[in-house]
Amino acid sequence: MKKFILGFCSFNDSFYECTTQIIAHRGYFQTQPPTTENSITSLQNAQKLKIYGSEFDVRMSKDGVLVINHDEHHGKMEISETDFKELAKLKLSNGEKYPTLKDYLKAGKRQGFKTYRRNKTGKDRSFRKRNG
Repeated sequence: MKKFILGFCSFNDSFYECTTQIIAHRGYFQTQPPTTENSITSLQNAQKLKIYGSEFDVRMSKDGVLVINHDEHHGKMEISETDFKELAKLKLSNGEKYPTLKDYLKAGKRQGFKTYRRNKTGKDRSFRKRNG
């Protein structure tokens, strides 16, 4: 009986050692000067805060290129119905080029910084995937 009680207490002790982690939503874009959500700059801003990580949104262009965008549209173009070459012609509101998943993950590589992608398809049906 003593072994059972000690094991239970040990489990409780480790349970209470959990800590809350802060994850930026679409990077940290509400800055001065302001930047754009899901931009490379918003990701880098989140990294500078030394927080746990950042969530971002991924969509697929008509020709299969994975891009970083929250909404179904980039400008007036529906992402899933437009080739990346056309999407890339329109820069983000902060002047950055339109980011691909490859560019975003490359910029987000920092030891200890986690990225959480939200894959979106069609009319905002989505699923989440964690990247290490």
